[in-house]
This record gives sequence, C-alpha cells and structure tokens, in this order.
Amino acid sequence: MRALLLIATLAGCDAGEKPTPPPPPKPAPTPIFEDAAIPAEPAEPHVIDWQVGGLGSWKGKVVGGILWHVAIDLDKKTLAVTDPGGATKQRVLAADAVQEYARLAKAVRAEPQRPPQNSCTDRMETLRVDALSISDSCPIVQPGAAALTAVLGRELK
Repeated sequence: MRALLLIATLAGCDAGEKPTPPPPPKPAPTPIFEDAAIPAEPAEPHVIDWQVGGLGSWKGKVVGGILWHVAIDLDKKTLAVTDPGGATKQRVLAADAVQEYARLAKAVRAEPQRPPQNSCTDRMETLRVDALSISDSCPIVQPGAAALTAVLGRELK
C-alpha cells in the first residue's frame, strides 16, 4: 500500500509541474534617429575641390601653405584656379570637359579608400568630391584620385 501511495504522490507531483516557458525574444533595437533619413551620395558628382599645399617657390619667392587650389562646379560648368599668389582665374568648361571630370569623380567615389601614407613632409594634398575627402602628405596614390589629380594638374599650367 505504501508503494501505491508513493507512486500516486510522485505522479501527482509530476503532473502539477509545468515546464517554464522560454523567455520572450528581445525586441529589435530601435534606431536612434528613426525618422531621420541618411542622405545618399548623389548619383552625379557636383563639386570637385583639390588643394595642394606645402612649401614651394612661386615667381622667385619661397611660399608656404596652400599653393594651388582648383575648384570645379560641375552644375555651373565652371573651373576656378587660385595660384600661390592668391590670384584666381575662372573659366567656363566645355561640355566634354564636364563629362570627363564627372566620369573621373565617379571613379574616385567608387574605389575603396586607403589610409594616407603620410610619407612626405613638404607637401599636403586634399581632394574632395562632394562629401568625400581624401588627404595625404604626398600625392594621393589611389588610382581614380591619381587620374583625377593628374588631369587637374594640367589646369595649373
């Protein structure tokens, strides 16, 4: 009889216990700026800005700081070059030149960005294409940026 009582007691205890349900899944984190839209890079480039600085000579004088500044507004089809003396010359670009600069600017934006080498001490170069900015203390070695700055360098002559 005791054996039956023990079996009934154990069976009753086991029947009363229910497994604990697993904890509910954690909700997905809410973005901090839920309503804010992150602006995408525009399909077509609008502004190209290239500065070459450092130490150099200009018209027989030693100059330092920003030596050359080339600014291109592709929407307005204008190019402005500022020399080390501070004089700015502006001109209107032909349609094929605008297309070439836009093509090169797209290539710069599409390539992976490398960290600066900073291996030179007497030169600083900064290239901006819209919101993208690339700087180095030597000529920039990324293929697309090097091709664009080579074409921009022709504007300095």
